[in-house]
Amino acid sequence: MTTASPSVEGYIPGTDTRVNLLGITDAQELAEVEKQLFTQAIWQFATVPSPEEFTGDFLREIHRRGFDGLYSWAGQYKTVPTSQGNLPIAHSHPEDTAADVDDLFADLAAENNLVELDHGPFVTRLADYWARMTEIHPFPDGNSRSQYELFRRIADSAGWEIDTARIDLAALAASRYITAESGDPRLLADVLAPAVVPVDGYAPIPPEPGRPVLSLTSHLAIMRDYDRDRSGPYTAPATFREVPRVRKRPLHGAELDNARALVRLGLTLAERTNYGNAHDDAVHRILEGTSTIEAERAAAGLPETNDRYKDLFDPLAGKTTMRYDTGAVVNAFDERDPARLHELVTWELALRTADYLAHREITGDGSELHASVVHRELHTDFMPIISDTAAYTEPKIPAADTQTIADPRRLGRHLAAIQEETEGIQSVAVLLVADQLAHSNPDRTIDWRVIDPEALRAATHAANFHDDPPEGTDPDFALEDAMRTVGREAFAAELERAVTTELPTVAPGPGDLDPNLRYERHWDELAEYRSPKLQEGTLDQADLLAPVTVPNLAPDGPERWDPTDFSPEPEHDQITTHNNWLVQDELVQRQEAPHRDTGPRRERAISVESESPSAAPKHQHRPAHPDGRPPSAHDHHGPTQERHFGHEL
Repeated sequence: MTTASPSVEGYIPGTDTRVNLLGITDAQELAEVEKQLFTQAIWQFATVPSPEEFTGDFLREIHRRGFDGLYSWAGQYKTVPTSQGNLPIAHSHPEDTAADVDDLFADLAAENNLVELDHGPFVTRLADYWARMTEIHPFPDGNSRSQYELFRRIADSAGWEIDTARIDLAALAASRYITAESGDPRLLADVLAPAVVPVDGYAPIPPEPGRPVLSLTSHLAIMRDYDRDRSGPYTAPATFREVPRVRKRPLHGAELDNARALVRLGLTLAERTNYGNAHDDAVHRILEGTSTIEAERAAAGLPETNDRYKDLFDPLAGKTTMRYDTGAVVNAFDERDPARLHELVTWELALRTADYLAHREITGDGSELHASVVHRELHTDFMPIISDTAAYTEPKIPAADTQTIADPRRLGRHLAAIQEETEGIQSVAVLLVADQLAHSNPDRTIDWRVIDPEALRAATHAANFHDDPPEGTDPDFALEDAMRTVGREAFAAELERAVTTELPTVAPGPGDLDPNLRYERHWDELAEYRSPKLQEGTLDQADLLAPVTVPNLAPDGPERWDPTDFSPEPEHDQITTHNNWLVQDELVQRQEAPHRDTGPRRERAISVESESPSAAPKHQHRPAHPDGRPPSAHDHHGPTQERHFGHEL
């Protein structure tokens, strides 16, 4: 075997592009060429029969066929050590690779190449050998593709076929890595089991509608951190899928107004206070089908996204800088000015939400992970820091059961719990999940137009209430619990009131009162309902669980609210008065976050003292907060005076 030099097996200096025989210097172009060449070569190689005994020579021949003419080391074992990214998988040392591969095939031959095994034992043994080969990692690159062809042939020789229509390849890759890391083949077997079918006598199933939406990284996080029931197959690929909306006709009338109201409400909850008429008009055009998200991006002058943010923020590569030296969060616009970034994020989130409602949806089970998947898809490629939220590694809220989905009040409590648990960053996603679950009953819908955004915002803030008392004074935990309860109940009551069987042509709205004043009045309604009884010590369990409905505020006089007449908030310093807390990435900040152990993710928040036209009235020890809400219970950082963009994303 010819020994390849380390430089030949490595990358072009200063780039992430492998040294190749075609002289390609762009990584994306090389990936496309590599994919085309490998696919064509393996298609031709399929006519070559499998050997009676599988050996390292056959494995090298698969690799050589797939990468011949592209890499000088095609078909050759590695000569330099390799690693598996951020996973603790100890690959075979180059000097041991050949012997380790030979030992694997010797063991396979001793088991008669897994011939005449029943389905369960065959899948388990196949998973074990596949994990071993993943751990050996015999080639510098191209191991996964070469291994798939090898184990496809091993299965075929034993009378089985791996039907790719029954498996999510991202889940397969993730389970291989986790199995290799843990040494336990059951997880890979769980993923493989539905796809392994008899060569003779099976009917191929049609592909599931839509596409899987969980990435390799997401599958890795779920598989590593979920305490799963391993009695059946891994079901996440089937649970979360993107399904195109087949629109029989453009939205118009009440349906169009309702969709616009949903977008507006979501952006309000996301603290997008600069959402105004220009955004609303663009959303209208996308929803009614007279424009596209690409056209509206161009009209708004939005810059193209790029991967330059990975120079600073790429956790898998050990790069964990969260923000530029200007204070702006690292982003795919490479925008360093916080005020301009605030505008760009508002535009992107508004347009993506409208496009989501118009053309696609993420099917799911109403769990915290479901909301997180929708949230990630709304932000993919422009706000990278949201991809690794705690919902992917430590989900708390399970799927909604049938009774919960059928009962509007229970559904509201369930969604409020997700909103609270996910640190307030998934406001738009939670509303989209609510809309989807409500429509699971064909005779039911949610009239988003009847909800006052400031009522829902006040309810959300109450559900995240944290008492931050003066120094030397203990927090009032009873007050916190009461406020959280009343916030969840108010959130549920608002959704319950909006559930209907048919959308009326015109719905009453919040009226003409300034949004800041509406917010203060709703906050007073919530805070005054609980705090006096707490102070008097007369609050009992019945009071705590009693529902609280925050009424809409109608203007004086008989006039109705026109849902097409949207007016933004007053033009005060949007950034100064709506500073937010950055939800620090769990990969970076988990060890640094000051917290108190009062339940899941109930970390101690530290607020920035500031005066604001939108500041809510003070009750108990709650300090003023720049964006007019009590500080969240889920802030994961120490004191800072920087301007942040976190909860609104």
